[in-house]
Amino acid sequence: MAATISDTQTIDTAYLTTVSRVSKVLKQTAWPEQLNDQAQQFLSDLDAFSAALTVGDVAAATAISESVHDTQHELSHAIDGALGE
Repeated sequence: MAATISDTQTIDTAYLTTVSRVSKVLKQTAWPEQLNDQAQQFLSDLDAFSAALTVGDVAAATAISESVHDTQHELSHAIDGALGE
């Protein structure tokens, strides 16, 4: 999403549906203590991204999408580490 929004300077309406679904699932997850900080940061970034998508703010969506990308990777790596323990 980040690259597409940046390259096209447009917001695909399907993005909001995807972000909402991911957020809904993550908010229903009981996160173990060692993953909670990363999960909450990712959720916070998703909420900000959702707000930018909702109002069609391409500049904000572009900026926030980079953070969403980064925090998603941080959470994924933390999950991998927790599963390896």
